[in-house]
Parts: sequence; structure tokens; C-alpha cells
Amino acid sequence: MLERWIRRKAELPLVAADARLSNHEDHVSIDESVGNKLRALAHGDQQVMRDVIGVYQDELPERLRKMHQMLDGGDSEALAVESHSLRSVCSEMGFIRMTLLCADLEQFASARNLISARAMLELLEHECGLARSQLDDMRTGRTVT
Repeated sequence: MLERWIRRKAELPLVAADARLSNHEDHVSIDESVGNKLRALAHGDQQVMRDVIGVYQDELPERLRKMHQMLDGGDSEALAVESHSLRSVCSEMGFIRMTLLCADLEQFASARNLISARAMLELLEHECGLARSQLDDMRTGRTVT
């Protein structure tokens, strides 16, 4: 039973992810409440908030680089684990679209569908760029709209 579900999940076209993402296309990559959440975690201290954002921004390129290495090496299991881990972080930080992309990447990697996983990783990288730009705005005090 599980094998059939995994096989069907791996055969899903990438448009499934695109359809879910289209609901958020005209919106920011970051959930509107993320600024409030970060401020609450930082207890209103702008420097702490900038530091939290900075840590995330600093770690993200390295995580993506490692995910590419896993994909290039055919290590679908490690890619699924890393996708799951990044999905959790993205969810906590309020990155709606990145969370969805990580979930799909995890599914494709778990199903050993590396062609779709590669396409999903490329979409994720693009979205990461958008989110980083919005985080830069938050970090410098500009409003995310």
C-alpha cells in the first residue's frame, strides 16, 4: 500500500506544486506575521532580530549547496532528510512558498525521483532569493509588502 502511494506521489506533475504556489504569487514570500514573530522572539531588540535573520541568511546558501551535492551524488535519502529539515525551519520562519517547495522536494527525493527533485530544487533556490531580499528589507528596517 505504501509503495503504491509513494509511486503515485513521485508521478505527480510539477504543476501540482506550481498550482499551490500560484495562490501566493502576488504576495511576499514571507508570511505577514513573520516580522511580528521575529520581534517577539527578540523581545523587541532590533539587534537580536537582525542577528536571527543574519544567521538564517548565512546558513541558507550552504544548505542549498549541500542539497545540490546530495542530488548530484544520487543520495536521495540524505536529500529527503535535508529537505525535511529545511522545511521545518522555513515553516518556523514563515516562508510559505519555501515550505511548500521543501515538502515537494522531500517527497520527490523520498520517491527517488531525482529529475523532479532537481526541478524542485531550482524552484526552491529562486524562492530563496526572493525571501533573502525580503529578509534584507526586514533586517534594515524597511517594510515588507
